Amino acid sequence: MIPDYLTTLRQIKRTGEKSAHGSTLNALNALNAHSHQSGPAARGAEISECEKADFVGTSAASFQTSNCAKSALSAKSPSTYQSEFDVLERRCPDLVEPERWKQAVEDGRQFLTTWGDQAKDLGWTAQELFGLHPVPAKPHASFDRLSRYDSTGLVWLLHGRVVLKMTADSAAIRTASGRTLMYSKNNKPALGPCGDSLDDMGPL
Repeated sequence: MIPDYLTTLRQIKRTGEKSAHGSTLNALNALNAHSHQSGPAARGAEISECEKADFVGTSAASFQTSNCAKSALSAKSPSTYQSEFDVLERRCPDLVEPERWKQAVEDGRQFLTTWGDQAKDLGWTAQELFGLHPVPAKPHASFDRLSRYDSTGLVWLLHGRVVLKMTADSAAIRTASGRTLMYSKNNKPALGPCGDSLDDMGPL
Protein backbone atom coordinates (compact mmCIF):
# COMPACT_ATOMS: atom_id res chain seq x y z
CA MET A 1 0.00 0.00 0.00
CA ILE A 2 1.36 3.43 -0.97
CA PRO A 3 1.63 5.80 2.04
CA ASP A 4 -0.63 8.85 1.99
CA TYR A 5 2.26 11.31 1.93
CA LEU A 6 3.78 9.72 -1.21
CA THR A 7 0.42 9.88 -2.95
CA THR A 8 0.17 13.57 -2.00
CA LEU A 9 3.68 14.29 -3.31
CA ARG A 10 2.80 12.72 -6.66
CA GLN A 11 -0.38 14.80 -6.84
CA ILE A 12 1.64 17.96 -6.15
CA LYS A 13 4.11 17.16 -8.92
CA ARG A 14 1.33 16.48 -11.45
CA THR A 15 -0.49 19.65 -10.39
CA GLY A 16 2.70 21.70 -10.76
CA GLU A 17 3.21 20.41 -14.30
CA LYS A 18 -0.37 20.99 -15.47
CA SER A 19 -1.67 23.93 -13.46
CA ALA A 20 -0.91 27.56 -12.66
CA HIS A 21 0.70 28.83 -9.48
CA GLY A 22 -2.58 28.99 -7.53
CA SER A 23 -3.35 25.32 -8.11
CA THR A 24 0.16 24.36 -7.07
CA LEU A 25 -0.27 26.19 -3.78
CA ASN A 26 -3.55 24.33 -3.22
CA ALA A 27 -1.68 21.08 -3.65
CA LEU A 28 0.97 22.26 -1.20
CA ASN A 29 -1.78 23.01 1.32
CA ALA A 30 -2.89 19.42 0.96
CA LEU A 31 0.61 18.27 1.81
CA ASN A 32 0.63 20.53 4.86
CA ALA A 33 -2.61 18.92 6.00
CA HIS A 34 -0.95 15.50 5.95
CA SER A 35 2.15 16.72 7.78
CA HIS A 36 0.03 18.13 10.62
CA GLN A 37 -1.84 14.88 11.29
CA SER A 38 -1.14 13.24 14.63
CA GLY A 39 0.15 9.75 15.30
CA PRO A 40 3.19 7.67 14.32
CA ALA A 41 2.21 7.40 10.66
CA ALA A 42 2.01 11.19 10.30
CA ARG A 43 5.35 11.68 12.02
CA GLY A 44 6.94 9.19 9.66
CA ALA A 45 5.48 11.07 6.71
CA GLU A 46 6.74 14.54 7.64
CA ILE A 47 8.23 16.48 4.73
CA SER A 48 10.69 19.32 5.33
CA GLU A 49 10.07 22.82 4.01
CA CYS A 50 13.16 22.43 1.83
CA GLU A 51 11.63 19.42 0.10
CA LYS A 52 8.27 21.13 -0.33
CA ALA A 53 9.95 24.05 -2.08
CA ASP A 54 11.01 21.75 -4.90
CA PHE A 55 7.36 21.26 -5.82
CA VAL A 56 6.22 24.90 -5.94
CA GLY A 57 8.71 26.38 -8.40
CA THR A 58 11.96 28.31 -8.51
CA SER A 59 10.67 31.44 -6.77
CA ALA A 60 9.42 29.52 -3.76
CA ALA A 61 12.64 27.52 -3.62
CA SER A 62 14.67 30.73 -3.59
CA PHE A 63 12.45 32.15 -0.86
CA GLN A 64 13.11 29.02 1.22
CA THR A 65 16.93 29.19 0.99
CA SER A 66 17.38 30.91 4.35
CA ASN A 67 14.94 28.55 6.10
CA CYS A 68 16.71 25.55 4.61
CA ALA A 69 20.03 26.76 6.00
CA LYS A 70 18.36 27.27 9.39
CA SER A 71 16.96 23.72 9.31
CA ALA A 72 20.31 22.24 8.36
CA LEU A 73 22.06 24.11 11.17
CA SER A 74 19.41 23.11 13.72
CA ALA A 75 19.66 19.46 12.70
CA LYS A 76 23.38 19.35 13.44
CA SER A 77 24.82 18.78 16.90
CA PRO A 78 25.56 22.01 18.84
CA SER A 79 28.53 23.82 17.32
CA THR A 80 31.50 25.20 19.22
CA TYR A 81 30.44 28.58 17.84
CA GLN A 82 26.70 28.24 18.50
CA SER A 83 26.55 30.56 21.52
CA GLU A 84 28.45 33.30 19.66
CA PHE A 85 26.22 32.91 16.61
CA ASP A 86 23.10 33.06 18.80
CA VAL A 87 24.29 36.39 20.21
CA LEU A 88 24.94 37.71 16.69
CA GLU A 89 21.55 36.53 15.46
CA ARG A 90 19.67 37.97 18.43
CA ARG A 91 20.54 41.64 17.92
CA CYS A 92 22.52 43.98 15.72
CA PRO A 93 25.88 44.89 17.34
CA ASP A 94 26.35 48.52 18.38
CA LEU A 95 27.60 50.87 15.66
CA VAL A 96 27.03 48.38 12.84
CA GLU A 97 24.58 49.09 10.01
CA PRO A 98 21.52 46.80 10.11
CA GLU A 99 22.01 45.65 6.53
CA ARG A 100 25.59 44.56 7.24
CA TRP A 101 24.37 42.71 10.32
CA LYS A 102 21.63 40.88 8.43
CA GLN A 103 24.12 39.80 5.77
CA ALA A 104 26.54 38.60 8.44
CA VAL A 105 23.79 36.52 10.07
CA GLU A 106 22.99 34.83 6.75
CA ASP A 107 26.68 34.30 5.95
CA GLY A 108 27.34 33.00 9.45
CA ARG A 109 24.48 30.53 9.29
CA GLN A 110 25.61 29.20 5.92
CA PHE A 111 29.23 29.05 7.05
CA LEU A 112 28.44 27.04 10.17
CA THR A 113 26.26 24.65 8.18
CA THR A 114 29.03 24.00 5.64
CA TRP A 115 32.29 24.65 7.48
CA GLY A 116 31.53 24.77 11.22
CA ASP A 117 32.95 21.37 12.12
CA GLN A 118 36.04 21.74 9.95
CA ALA A 119 36.77 25.25 11.24
CA LYS A 120 36.64 23.87 14.79
CA ASP A 121 39.01 21.03 13.92
CA LEU A 122 41.40 23.49 12.26
CA GLY A 123 41.51 25.67 15.36
CA TRP A 124 39.57 28.77 14.24
CA THR A 125 38.23 30.73 17.20
CA ALA A 126 34.86 32.43 17.47
CA GLN A 127 36.65 35.78 17.49
CA GLU A 128 38.38 34.94 14.19
CA LEU A 129 35.01 34.13 12.64
CA PHE A 130 32.56 36.60 14.23
CA GLY A 131 34.77 39.20 15.91
CA LEU A 132 34.42 42.98 15.71
CA HIS A 133 36.61 45.85 16.84
CA PRO A 134 35.66 47.00 20.38
CA VAL A 135 33.64 50.18 20.71
CA PRO A 136 35.71 52.97 22.35
CA ALA A 137 34.40 54.61 25.50
CA LYS A 138 33.74 57.80 23.52
CA PRO A 139 33.60 56.86 19.83
CA HIS A 140 33.99 59.59 17.25
CA ALA A 141 30.96 60.34 15.10
CA SER A 142 32.72 58.76 12.10
CA PHE A 143 33.73 55.59 13.98
CA ASP A 144 33.10 52.42 11.98
CA ARG A 145 33.63 49.06 13.71
CA LEU A 146 34.02 47.29 10.37
CA SER A 147 36.78 49.60 9.18
CA ARG A 148 39.35 47.78 11.30
CA TYR A 149 40.17 44.83 9.08
CA ASP A 150 42.57 43.36 11.63
CA SER A 151 39.76 43.01 14.21
CA THR A 152 37.01 41.88 11.86
CA GLY A 153 36.04 38.20 11.71
CA LEU A 154 35.82 36.24 8.48
CA VAL A 155 32.02 36.08 8.45
CA TRP A 156 31.72 39.88 8.33
CA LEU A 157 33.92 39.96 5.21
CA LEU A 158 32.05 37.38 3.13
CA HIS A 159 29.24 39.66 1.82
CA GLY A 160 27.32 36.64 0.54
CA ARG A 161 30.37 35.01 -1.04
CA VAL A 162 31.18 31.33 -0.73
CA VAL A 163 34.07 29.78 1.18
CA LEU A 164 35.65 27.16 -1.07
CA LYS A 165 38.38 25.76 1.16
CA MET A 166 39.81 26.19 4.65
CA THR A 167 43.18 25.55 6.28
CA ALA A 168 44.39 26.22 9.81
CA ASP A 169 45.22 29.86 8.97
CA SER A 170 43.45 30.73 5.71
CA ALA A 171 40.23 30.49 3.73
CA ALA A 172 39.72 30.46 -0.04
CA ILE A 173 36.79 32.67 -1.04
CA ARG A 174 35.13 32.91 -4.44
CA THR A 175 34.84 36.59 -5.41
CA ALA A 176 32.14 38.33 -7.44
CA SER A 177 34.37 38.15 -10.53
CA GLY A 178 34.79 34.39 -10.17
CA ARG A 179 38.38 34.57 -8.94
CA THR A 180 39.58 32.90 -5.76
CA LEU A 181 40.81 35.18 -2.98
CA MET A 182 43.00 33.77 -0.23
CA TYR A 183 42.08 35.25 3.15
CA SER A 184 44.65 34.90 5.94
CA LYS A 185 43.56 35.18 9.56
CA ASN A 186 47.07 35.95 10.80
CA ASN A 187 49.08 39.19 10.57
CA LYS A 188 46.15 41.13 9.13
CA PRO A 189 46.84 44.81 8.38
CA ALA A 190 44.64 47.25 10.26
CA LEU A 191 43.06 48.78 7.16
CA GLY A 192 42.93 45.72 4.93
CA PRO A 193 45.10 43.98 2.35
CA CYS A 194 47.04 45.95 -0.25
CA GLY A 195 46.15 46.04 -3.93
CA ASP A 196 42.85 45.12 -5.58
CA SER A 197 42.11 42.52 -2.89
CA LEU A 198 40.59 45.35 -0.88
CA ASP A 199 37.90 45.76 -3.53
CA ASP A 200 37.36 42.02 -3.60
CA MET A 201 36.47 42.02 0.08
CA GLY A 202 33.93 44.82 -0.38
CA PRO A 203 30.17 44.45 -1.00
CA LEU A 204 28.90 42.68 -4.11
